[in-house]
Amino acid sequence: PAFDKGLYCFEHQYFANELVARVLPGWKPTVGFDREMDQLSKNLLNMPEVWVHRDFQSKNLMIDQSGAVRLVDFQGIRRGHRFYDLASLLCDPYAILPSEEREVLFFSFCRKKGSDGVQERPAFLSACTQRLMQALGAYGRFGIGGEVGFFREKISGALELLGEVAGEA
Repeated sequence: PAFDKGLYCFEHQYFANELVARVLPGWKPTVGFDREMDQLSKNLLNMPEVWVHRDFQSKNLMIDQSGAVRLVDFQGIRRGHRFYDLASLLCDPYAILPSEEREVLFFSFCRKKGSDGVQERPAFLSACTQRLMQALGAYGRFGIGGEVGFFREKISGALELLGEVAGEA
């Protein structure tokens, strides 16, 4: 199924339950949090849908013996926000890019697509926020809940990225 309000809400709850509630036991979403998540969903749903990989990050890009880039892990493919995959790649907690480099790459992408990067930036930042919250939910579940060190180590960098992009969105 395509991304819809229900899936975005599920990802927000995943973030809240699997990360935030594990770090801050007893925390419950506030009216303000719910309002922000509702607005984020509206922002994301207000864009034309495209096919998205949904996990388009550095660990799913491979280089074969001939030097060609190959994409793996297609289990989450669905219709969704056109910047979701770009957000996954440029705000990848496995390979954190400096904010200036993310900005250059985003504007380069927009130029190649013939779109206005300044006008498109809010939509991109919304996609970055959503993607990072989804990833952080998984890091909380497996890193804290499942005690997998690799995922736990990614939490602080991902939270820093989330703070940057959500602060601009």
